[in-house]
Amino acid sequence: MREVGKERSLLGNLFLISVVTLAFETVVFRIFAFLFGYHFVSLLLALALLGYGVAGSVGMRIPLSFKENLPGVLGCSLIFFFLGLCLLPLDPYGLFLRPFSLLALGGMLLFTLLPFFWHGLVQVVAFERFPRHFSRFYGFNLLGSAVGVGVGLGGLWFLEESRVILLLALIGVLGRMRMVWRVAFAGFLLLIFFSPLQMYRSPYSPSLLLREIPENTLLKTYRNPVETMEVFSTPSSRVGWGLSVRFAGVPPSSFTL
Repeated sequence: MREVGKERSLLGNLFLISVVTLAFETVVFRIFAFLFGYHFVSLLLALALLGYGVAGSVGMRIPLSFKENLPGVLGCSLIFFFLGLCLLPLDPYGLFLRPFSLLALGGMLLFTLLPFFWHGLVQVVAFERFPRHFSRFYGFNLLGSAVGVGVGLGGLWFLEESRVILLLALIGVLGRMRMVWRVAFAGFLLLIFFSPLQMYRSPYSPSLLLREIPENTLLKTYRNPVETMEVFSTPSSRVGWGLSVRFAGVPPSSFTL
């Protein structure tokens, strides 16, 4: 009976970590495309494979007591990713001009790799401890991964990317913690969730440049899993779309997407 209980607990952990990790990957695809451009998206796949590979290589050497708390560890690593996203100057235009930008990028890539490492590690634990039930654990892993993609896409309908990451961190830490720690951690996450911290944007971002002009006003932000569209009222727009280049007057007020 005790073994059955351990197996069910591990199945639950595996499912939960699969959900969180694949939702994380779905959201980070969007973040990398937004911050660095679409050519950086393939980097995420390389980091995921590296994380799984490292977990398979060193998983047997990590103490079992640590492995049993992987959902909480995963949640904490997502918080570090969120803080890195908001506090590190991830400016693609300055990568080769300011050495610290390369350092910040290296730290961010490490934070990106960690969730995949924990996901790989929980699979190593499951297959090592219950080799006869390989198919059951593999099935739960695939099911959690499928649910995770849906969770990631669903979150992007309603929340800004960095807030979806915090929501995933909350799901992770609720998996394996004492009640007092769950409440404390949930309170801490809610505090960050409603804080003014925002994802770092390059000073050269068109969205930030539009905000620098005093008369411009952000009217509304539309979100869906594919894109984020911001609508500005731009009475002092520097350009008039559709006007001749010979137009000598002041461009009329307009809306900018």
